[in-house]
Parts: sequence; C-alpha cells; structure tokens
Amino acid sequence: MHITDNHSRTALIDALTDTEKSLAQLHAAQIRLLATLAAARGADPLDCTEEEITAALRWSPTTTRTRLHTAHTLATRFPETLALMA
Repeated sequence: MHITDNHSRTALIDALTDTEKSLAQLHAAQIRLLATLAAARGADPLDCTEEEITAALRWSPTTTRTRLHTAHTLATRFPETLALMA
C-alpha cells in the first residue's frame, strides 16, 4: 500500500490504534479464562487442566504454567489492571 497524503497516514495510524485496543481486549479475555481455569484447579492429583490447555493451544508446558500463573496473579492481585486492559 502506498501512502499518498497525510489523511491516509492518519487513517492507517487510527486503524492501528483500534487494532491495538482490540488486541488488549482479547488478551484480557484470554487472561480471564486462564485465571478461571487456574482458580478451578484443585489439589486433585488427576486434574489435567494444564495438559489439556497445552494440547489445545499447542503451547509448551512451561508456557502454559507461566500463563496460568500470570493470569491468576493479574486476576487476584491486579484486577484493576485487567479491567483497564478490557
């Protein structure tokens, strides 16, 4: 795409800003889902939540554990930050 005037550049930057806001909202939704799953995990040794997430999203086990921990922390210790993301 060739930008020929400032109007086009401004429109593209506005679209980029809107996209960034949408991504933040999607990340907030994902974090809330992960936080809910993290909170639902119990002491049950047969709980396979991490393994199911790992398989479904094709994440490494380390990524899954990290994201569950981060989501739980955001939801419980920094709910205002999570709300701002949404």
